[in-house]
Amino acid sequence: MIKDPAGPDALARTDGFAPIESYGVIGDGESTALIGRDAIDWWAVPAIDSPPLFAALLDPRDGGCFTLEPAVRTRSSGVTCPGPTCSRPRSAQTPERCG
Repeated sequence: MIKDPAGPDALARTDGFAPIESYGVIGDGESTALIGRDAIDWWAVPAIDSPPLFAALLDPRDGGCFTLEPAVRTRSSGVTCPGPTCSRPRSAQTPERCG
């Protein structure tokens, strides 16, 4: 995720459009998708030159997107570990045991 010094609202959608700098790209060598902070907004499948399955990047209302989110809003917290991404349970997250 992009960390913006202006805060999380700086990358919020305007009129359904996400700022271009909020997108990441994923692909498998044949297909590519543009992933926003909250949805897959563009995905050409099965090949990069195929018509897009999701095209909210071009038309937020009718283009379609894929969103996965919890049914109930929750609060979460974590521990920052030195080194590589820490995948240990929260109870095991200490600087000595992560990394």
